Amino acid sequence: MKNFWKTVWFNLTHITFKGRTSRKEYLYWFLFHIAFSFAILLLISFPAKILAPHSQELSTTAMLMAMIYFLGVSLVVLVISIWKFVADVTVIVRRFHDFGKSAWIAFPVYWCVAMVVAFIAGIGFPILYSMVAQLDKQAFKLLGTSTVNIVILFFSIVLVAICIFKKGDEGENKYGLPSELQ
Repeated sequence: MKNFWKTVWFNLTHITFKGRTSRKEYLYWFLFHIAFSFAILLLISFPAKILAPHSQELSTTAMLMAMIYFLGVSLVVLVISIWKFVADVTVIVRRFHDFGKSAWIAFPVYWCVAMVVAFIAGIGFPILYSMVAQLDKQAFKLLGTSTVNIVILFFSIVLVAICIFKKGDEGENKYGLPSELQ
């Protein structure tokens, strides 16, 4: 557990593209991402779901307090999320460095392929499906956006799987020595 928080703190405070990140470090970072997302859910979504049905019954003071709470939490989450996003990118770049690849080529190629596949699937699949079944405009749009989201989700899962399961280079490579947490 000590290494978990040490790794998370290192990744949050050392925003750099130099060096390497091991599978274990990336897995710790990914688990932190899941915990962070769950914490946001607890801080924003659950209180909102509890308050929403009773919003008409709340006094002006209670509504003001709720608005201040949600505004404050939202601003804190926004700042931390931007900071974490930058750290996410640097961790993934260093993870690619661990298996000897430059992420600056992999990112654009990977996401361009993902977007092209998503676009083709989002347009092509509904067209093919509408030839078989009669679709109204709303169903056509829903099927298209759902297909695009599924394709992007698939590509994201593949990227995470590559980062978690691909073994890094043993010994030194052109990006430096392996990280301490192998």
